[in-house]
Amino acid sequence: MRRIALLLAVAIGTAALLALFYPGIMVKAADVATRVEGEDFDVKPTGTKVVTDTSFYSPPNSQALKFTNDTAIAEETVTFGSEGDVVLWARGGQPNGPPSLRVKIDSGVFSPYQTITNNKAPIAYTFDLNVSAGSHTIKVNAGNTGTERYPFVDFVTFPGSGSTDPGGDRDADGIPDTEDNCPDVYNRQQADDDGDGVGNKCDDGSTTPTDTDSDGVPDSSDNCPDVYNPNQNDGDGDGVGNACETQTPTGSAVLVGAGDISSGGSRDQETGDLVRAQLNGGAWGVFTTGDNAYPDGTDQNYLVYDAAWGSFRNKTRPTYGNHEYFGSSTAVGSEQYWNEGPDPTPIQISNAASFYAYDVGNSNWRAIVLNSVSTEAPSGNQAPSCEVGSPQMNFLNNALNTTKNTVLFWHHARFSASTDHPTSQGATGCSKTFFDVAHDKRADLVVQGHSHLYERYDTRDKSGTKVAGGLTSVVCGPGGNSSDGLQSSPNPAYDRAFTNAWGICKLTLNPNSAQVAFLPAPGSPGTDSATVAVRP
Repeated sequence: MRRIALLLAVAIGTAALLALFYPGIMVKAADVATRVEGEDFDVKPTGTKVVTDTSFYSPPNSQALKFTNDTAIAEETVTFGSEGDVVLWARGGQPNGPPSLRVKIDSGVFSPYQTITNNKAPIAYTFDLNVSAGSHTIKVNAGNTGTERYPFVDFVTFPGSGSTDPGGDRDADGIPDTEDNCPDVYNRQQADDDGDGVGNKCDDGSTTPTDTDSDGVPDSSDNCPDVYNPNQNDGDGDGVGNACETQTPTGSAVLVGAGDISSGGSRDQETGDLVRAQLNGGAWGVFTTGDNAYPDGTDQNYLVYDAAWGSFRNKTRPTYGNHEYFGSSTAVGSEQYWNEGPDPTPIQISNAASFYAYDVGNSNWRAIVLNSVSTEAPSGNQAPSCEVGSPQMNFLNNALNTTKNTVLFWHHARFSASTDHPTSQGATGCSKTFFDVAHDKRADLVVQGHSHLYERYDTRDKSGTKVAGGLTSVVCGPGGNSSDGLQSSPNPAYDRAFTNAWGICKLTLNPNSAQVAFLPAPGSPGTDSATVAVRP
């Protein structure tokens, strides 16, 4: 064996021999040092932050290192087997201009900045530094950072000096080129619905995938291939869609939350404390009714929200409101906040995925979250449409085809006595559309925001008239921002309402009813508790 090994070493070189006998210890052929994940840098100072996004960043953690100022310097010690360069696989926010990155080795000088021009999947930015063999400290610094233009380093590779291969993974999806079914297009899931060996992202469509249930999800990717379930909900995370599992509800579940939240003062802190107390007491999860981060829904605005409500982000399933769109027509700040860090929201959320459904704990209730912004300000927003036949409306109609009780969340209130956002505003647009469908399809409860107060409207028909067997709606917008006034003679009249009050709403979802309660913050007036029977 030794003789054979020596001959091989002469013929194909030591590196190839090691790869043949010990493939597990070799880095990719083009690399002269082991790849480093951004989140694993030895030094991650203030001004850097580990973020998570499965749609962008490579396995195993789907994380990257975000730079939030121009002074932070991240450091990592790397051992080079021979002379090599440094390649940052990176992306950056672009709405307010591109950020940049630079690198230096040990105590040397920084390289010139390279502008980070892509905001989708990370790509290679090569720094020709000709680092000598041995142990060196790699230092990375950002420039031109600012709101919505932060750079993200997914990972770092170290090709040999002069190599044209930046590290054996051209599309930076974590799959080596030799194993990637679409090596030039980011496709970390390697989906190949027609089974022809060519990934969906590169497929010419010559082979039609099978879709037995006609839900738009090919059987090879569908977690419930024989039952229509386009949203692929999988409440217990076992890989089998809810639509194919026999759910056995055994009791009640509690949701708590509010809308119109961040204020930067004490009120959002106080409502956040109320939520924390309920979670400590056994509440299952948290909802919001939109306008979470004032005034513009930017990354900076979400820092204020995070200080008050961020400690339970991993239990929060948010609703988008109109203020989420003032900083970006696609609510980029919201998408970044809810999906970043080690404790993201349980729902992968974005502008396109801002309507969704989930099963609430071990109860027989389904929660349906909608986006009502497209027919409201700000002008030019790209929120999902609520027109007949749109993806959101198709989703809503399908989501309401269930034997479960249903509670719906959206932002703009259908009925409200607010002096700022009266019922006349809810009489058109998405709010009316959603309420009419929910009413006709026998939904059980609706919870909204937009009006900065608490209101309850029991058993209403589509015009707001109180009728037996109607749909109950709650306005829950007292999360911490300013308070609206109440009209003296609103039409329709509310059953219960408070102004100049801040607090949260508590929904105790029982098998045959929901208990709706208003829990006031310290010093706020009013409490409320009402039983809402499920509709036959």
